[in-house]
Parts: sequence; structure tokens; C-alpha cells
Amino acid sequence: LALLARKMKKATGSPGVLVLGHPDRPVRTVGVWSGAGFQTACVTGLGLDAVILGEIDYHSCEVLQQINTGCIALGHAPCEEVVLPWLAEKLSSTFRRITVAVTTAGVAKMWSV
Repeated sequence: LALLARKMKKATGSPGVLVLGHPDRPVRTVGVWSGAGFQTACVTGLGLDAVILGEIDYHSCEVLQQINTGCIALGHAPCEEVVLPWLAEKLSSTFRRITVAVTTAGVAKMWSV
């Protein structure tokens, strides 16, 4: 879990990552959410080793702990920004007469100390 968290931090450029679960936990199955739309009801019963997401509240962490699922919270902006270029490409190739642009202007960039 710790190795995956470090790799995700590097891949997304996140300034800080929060991790729930034992650092040595093996991770084979992962659920991924962008931004803050995570709902624990979506993972209950799936047997995931971990979820990777942007934000998570304390009570959701309690549920994940109860169902033995680790968590890597990358921060809202970092987990969305890595998806935007891919999404823009898909939209551009599907709707060829529409110009699609990606911007992060105005995105709140939080950091940790």
C-alpha cells in the first residue's frame, strides 16, 4: 500500500497523500474515484484491497477500515488533473467540430506542511 501511495503521489504530482491501512498491505484490486464523489456504498462487498481517490471524510475512512479496504487520498485537484487530458482527447475525437481545451486556471491548489 505504501509503495502504491508513493507511486501515485509521483504520477499525479500531488503535494501530499493521505493513506489508510497498513503500509505493507498487498494491493491487487483497486477502485478509483476522481475528485470528491466517493461513496462507501459503492465499494461494500467488492473485496477491494484499496481505493484511490481525491478526498475522503473521516466517517468513510471508518467504513473502509471496517471492511478491510485501504485508501489513498491524493487531493482533489491532483486526481482530476491527470484525467483531464485523456478526457479532452476522447471528446475531441468524438466531437470533431468542437474545440476542447483543458485548463486548471482557478483550481484551488491545497498543499500540506
